[in-house]
Amino acid sequence: MNFSHFQAGLVNDGRTRAETDLTTFEEAIGLVLCDLLEELEIVQDLQVFHARTRSVRNRQLAIEAVGEDPVDGTTSIVVVLNTPDVDSSLKKTEIDRAVAGAEQFVRLAIAGDLQPHLEESAPAYELAEYFRDRSSDTDRYRVEVVSNASATQGVKQLSFEPATIGSATMTFRVWDAARLHNTVSSSSQREPIEIVLGEEGEGVPCVHGGTTEDGIKTYLFTISGRHLASIYDDFGSRVLESNVRGFLSARGNVNKGIQWTLNNDPDMFLAFNNGLTTTATDVTLEQHAGALRLKSLKDWQIVNGGQTTASMWYFANQNKKRNPDKLANLDGASVQVKLVVVDDERASEIVPDIARYANSQNKVNLSDFSSNSPFQKLLDRQSRNVLAPSQEVQYDTRWFYERTRGAYENARARTSGARVREFDAHNPKSQKFDKLEVAKVENIWRFAPQVVSKGAQSSFLYFSELIAKEWNRDENQFNDAYYRDLIARLILFRSTRSHVQEAPWYTTGYLANIVAYGMSKFLYDLQDMFDEHMIDLGAIWREQSCDARVMENIDVACEAARE
Repeated sequence: MNFSHFQAGLVNDGRTRAETDLTTFEEAIGLVLCDLLEELEIVQDLQVFHARTRSVRNRQLAIEAVGEDPVDGTTSIVVVLNTPDVDSSLKKTEIDRAVAGAEQFVRLAIAGDLQPHLEESAPAYELAEYFRDRSSDTDRYRVEVVSNASATQGVKQLSFEPATIGSATMTFRVWDAARLHNTVSSSSQREPIEIVLGEEGEGVPCVHGGTTEDGIKTYLFTISGRHLASIYDDFGSRVLESNVRGFLSARGNVNKGIQWTLNNDPDMFLAFNNGLTTTATDVTLEQHAGALRLKSLKDWQIVNGGQTTASMWYFANQNKKRNPDKLANLDGASVQVKLVVVDDERASEIVPDIARYANSQNKVNLSDFSSNSPFQKLLDRQSRNVLAPSQEVQYDTRWFYERTRGAYENARARTSGARVREFDAHNPKSQKFDKLEVAKVENIWRFAPQVVSKGAQSSFLYFSELIAKEWNRDENQFNDAYYRDLIARLILFRSTRSHVQEAPWYTTGYLANIVAYGMSKFLYDLQDMFDEHMIDLGAIWREQSCDARVMENIDVACEAARE
């Protein structure tokens, strides 16, 4: 998908969502951009506030959403700069105001100076209380300024000095439409990170372990605990392969045995610890005094040893405040690293396999949280082959499953002329869905609204673990009948969401929570009365809509959930 199609797609998605959700373009494009940041794993588990207020000096303070990464402890703050005009440019003054506004919002909120000027029912008040309540436990804030506009070259080269808020640091990044497009278009759908090795970039000694027939190279080296902790401090959970990140999110990231060794016997760390297995798509090497040195790694991913890495960072983070002298222990703790260099085009297929096999030799049961799991691939095929019944039109349509971001626009871009209209007719944009929405719907159906309310990524990780177990028990249960029922559940979910937004009792806020808890309560009560869900999913599939009587009963449950 070229850039112009991508940028126009963002605006169109915003307009479509505004119509569907009965909201403004500003709010809708904010949701679209927040969803994109989550899909690209730039942020985790966003809670949308759409908080708007002004300081006593009349400076606009605006924050769209916040999210907490359970693996690296970062609180992400999303600020949206939107425009309905695809040709507009992102200006430096806009970014400066957005960055300053986010920083001031947090400062004033923590000090308690913002709340007296806000209505307690306002999203800005709730967000201010969120920051104040968590301030003592927060070490890092990362402000993500995201826009559907494209920045000029000068703006793209902007860098911001980290700010200090209490004992926490705040860093800033800008995601304009071009940067988002580059990330979506990459084979990994992730912005590659580059790691420079050695204290001054001089690299580390390494050994070439061998090269396979198809060009996959392996290297061995060691890295100090301090350097590993520093890398994790800079990049956070982005250095962890997605399946490893999912495992740590579910199981925890601090190992007590590692903490004991770092405290009491750091020189023995290399002997005691299994080390890391990692991958990269490219490396920089040089010969120095007859020895091979590894200087930098492109798109470095830790596929085994994520807990070791996070534990190193945790030790450093805890002791830099309480006992700085202990940081010297990290210099004495060496970590062995196996590095597998995989071509960029093949990385998305091979790296998850390396992660799975590397972890199969220990007690880690690594679920596949990627878009390449057998279940995800099956949904992709079913969405192409199972046609939805025609309603007011003369032809059947498809529910288009986006297994990877941009799949819909890429498929549409491959058509031209009259075939574009044909594609749109058979694949209406309103029938596009993705893995995060599937997870929400299926978790609600399994009576887990508390998981859905944690955020999209936590919901997806939880569902992936469940589906992996169910797949291993009997993969044949996920047949075309399952797919039709899934779409029926999706229709029920979307209908409920729209119904709640139009309900006279609904004001604003907590929409996702109300829908999740309301639907789960309704389904649970049905099962309690009739020993099964008793929703005629077949009728919903055939009609591609929900019966009014069902919606009336869900309305009662959702209103109760609001309380």
